[in-house]
Amino acid sequence: MIIIRKMIESDLAEVKTLSVEESQTKYVGTTSEILQHSSDTNHFHVIQKNKSIIGFFIIDTAYHQQYSFVQERELGLRAFLIDKSLQGNGLGKQAVMTLIPYLKSAYKEWTSITLTVNCQNPGAYKCYLAGGFTDTGELYKEGPAGPQYIMRMDLK
Repeated sequence: MIIIRKMIESDLAEVKTLSVEESQTKYVGTTSEILQHSSDTNHFHVIQKNKSIIGFFIIDTAYHQQYSFVQERELGLRAFLIDKSLQGNGLGKQAVMTLIPYLKSAYKEWTSITLTVNCQNPGAYKCYLAGGFTDTGELYKEGPAGPQYIMRMDLK
C-alpha cells in the first residue's frame, strides 16, 4: 500500500538515497538539488511503501506567483520522483492516485493542482494522465530542458 505524508527530519537520510536514472535528472534534478529548495511555501513530502520511502516530491503553495499559467488557489506539484530501482512497476501511477485524496485532506483550501512535464518525458506524462491529471492543451516553453505540457487536476 502506498502512503503519502509530509517529510520529517528523521526521513532525510533515507530521502537522500533516492535517485532517478541519469537521463531523467534533466527533468527532475537530483535529490540533493531538490532539497535545496526548502522554504515556507515548498512543502516536502515522501511516498512510502511497506514503511520504506520510495519517492519524494514538493507541493508548492506559491506556484501561482511564479507562473502565469497557474490559477489562484492552485497548488504546484514539483520534483515528483520514484526511486530508479522501483520505476516501471506502476508505483508512480499508484502514488499519483494516492496523492489526490491526500491533498484533498491536507490542503482543503486549495481548488486544484498543476504541474509541468517535459514533452520528451513520455513515461511521466502517461503516469500523470493515468493518475487523473488532464493535459490543458497548453505548453510551457521556458523549461530548462525544453517545452513542457501543462497538466491540472481538480481537488474539489
